[in-house]
Amino acid sequence: MLSKSAVNSLNNYFDKILLLTIERNLYRLPAIEKNFNGLNFEVFMGVDGSKLDIPDLKEKGVIAKNIDDIYLQDSLAYMNMPVKPLLRNQIAVASSHKKIYQYIKDNGFNKVLILEDDAIPVEKNLHLVEETLKQVPEDWELLFLGHIYNNDFSFWGRFK
Repeated sequence: MLSKSAVNSLNNYFDKILLLTIERNLYRLPAIEKNFNGLNFEVFMGVDGSKLDIPDLKEKGVIAKNIDDIYLQDSLAYMNMPVKPLLRNQIAVASSHKKIYQYIKDNGFNKVLILEDDAIPVEKNLHLVEETLKQVPEDWELLFLGHIYNNDFSFWGRFK
């Protein structure tokens, strides 16, 4: 759960705080509200991968017809390994972020915090929020606060 100090820092620093979710994940809201108690966020509906019609999106030019080839080439070039074709949910996540960025631009927001519906505050780092935000340059474009891939938050991960 966010400390009152961290909540105040985030609420005061950002013009808008958006929680990105999809309709079938709305059951997560009570946990988010508990973990981010007092944070003034707006729920933003993203794109649900289970509802995407990939052939239709390719036909309409929303995504490239050769998206899987592009993704494979990029994965070979940047990760030096082949990967499976893009999954619907990967396309949905990218589409959701594009949609949310357009919303931010259309509404003239300057400093926006985007939380995904599986975000969990890391208690041991909460004391850093206020001081970290003071050190962010005025002209920042993207501030990445963290992600789970760097840490194992499971029981066994914390047990080590």
